[in-house]
Amino acid sequence: MTQIDPYTEAHLVVAAIRVLAHRTGVQPSLEAVCDKLSFASERGRLLAKKLSVAGVLEITEGAYGNRVFIKDHLAIEEIPRQQQGETLESEIEKFRRERQGFARKIETLASQKEQRKKDLFAEIEKGLKKGGKK
Repeated sequence: MTQIDPYTEAHLVVAAIRVLAHRTGVQPSLEAVCDKLSFASERGRLLAKKLSVAGVLEITEGAYGNRVFIKDHLAIEEIPRQQQGETLESEIEKFRRERQGFARKIETLASQKEQRKKDLFAEIEKGLKKGGKK
């Protein structure tokens, strides 16, 4: 299965909701939308949640199950058109940079600790030499 960008996925979901509402005369359930698009139910729930947060969809739960409504189809235009794979690559690169920064910080702290240890030994040695001369 080819991956599509979130923008196109949002348009597919909204189109499926409109088609199902037109054909049945009632707002479709999330499961019906997933069936229409051949999406796994987990993927459909995740996508619906994201679109709900973005203000595109509204999901209501009632006595006859959940129903999906289109709240603001123009909010789809705010969704980025980048590929999910590109996002994953950028997240991996971000993690790699953070990890390198963390490694550098550890090296800096280790060198500072070593320097403090040397300074402490130098002070002790200096104190012992002063104490031995008395």
